[in-house]
Amino acid sequence: LARATAMVLPSVTQRDGQMEGIPVALMEAMAAGVPVVSTRLSGIPELVVDGEGGLLVPEGDPEALAAAMERIARDPALAARLADGARRAVEERFDRARNVARLEELLSAAGASAPASSARAEEASRRRGAAG
Repeated sequence: LARATAMVLPSVTQRDGQMEGIPVALMEAMAAGVPVVSTRLSGIPELVVDGEGGLLVPEGDPEALAAAMERIARDPALAARLADGARRAVEERFDRARNVARLEELLSAAGASAPASSARAEEASRRRGAAG
């Protein structure tokens, strides 16, 4: 993967409307410093910021997909900039330790209201148990 020029993962909406969230394969490629090409669909733009860690194209547009692949293949400076941005994006926004620390900060900040919420949840659970 680390020797790849790019990771190309187009995504499409299923006939029943289902679609991917954030594909782990894209995240892994980005973490390895590989620029990505994907579709502007569902949760993918949350991971891939167009022009920063990869290139995004419209769903179902093979010409745009091919053009994005060609841009990366023909422009080593662009590929290097996207690779750096891809790695940085995953490290900054999807690092488990950072996200856990941030969640702990948020929970601590909400600490004064947590016992009341917890007490309400326990009471609701007791009522459900008594009703069953």
